[in-house]
Amino acid sequence: MILVGAGGHASEVIDVLELSTDHELFLFDNVSSSVFARNGITVLVNEEQAKAKLQIDPRFIIATGNPAVRKKMYELFIKWGGNPVTCIATTTVISNHQTSIGDGSNLMHNVFISNHVQTGICCLINTGAHLHHNVSVGNFCEIGPAALLLGNVKIGHHVFIGAGAVLLPGIEVGDDAVIGAGSVVTKNVAAGKVVKGNPAV
Repeated sequence: MILVGAGGHASEVIDVLELSTDHELFLFDNVSSSVFARNGITVLVNEEQAKAKLQIDPRFIIATGNPAVRKKMYELFIKWGGNPVTCIATTTVISNHQTSIGDGSNLMHNVFISNHVQTGICCLINTGAHLHHNVSVGNFCEIGPAALLLGNVKIGHHVFIGAGAVLLPGIEVGDDAVIGAGSVVTKNVAAGKVVKGNPAV
């Protein structure tokens, strides 16, 4: 199975996978000249190498942050015949009541997902983040460590929410918005807007 990315987030995904699988892993990085490698994991550096591995095992996990990069790599690997895999840490808690997680997502250690929550494809929900009842998250979003999305929060596509941010109940965030780390969001955030602070402006 290929992990798309070879940096810090990839190392955390490896830690999650080592607890739940014994499949052979490969990293893919065709951009960085100083790639992360660990425990003898091979780094694939071009399209030909990646396609060859996908013919043997089509599964891949997007193992980078940044919504735009996640989307680009997801679409590329789908084009190459890959099959996205959702990575869920064993310490993640997910409600059984009308909750669905989009294909190809990363749910890291100690994530809490309540009832009636919907997430889009290829989201990164990082360590200790909480998504409470009736939250919806669009495609290719990154929810930072320890972020809190309280009841009925609605998140658009390609949104970045920084570590420790708090979104109060009923908040709506438009596509491509950025919420700074530690922000407290008390009103709706328009598409493409960057907000930070307490209250976030």
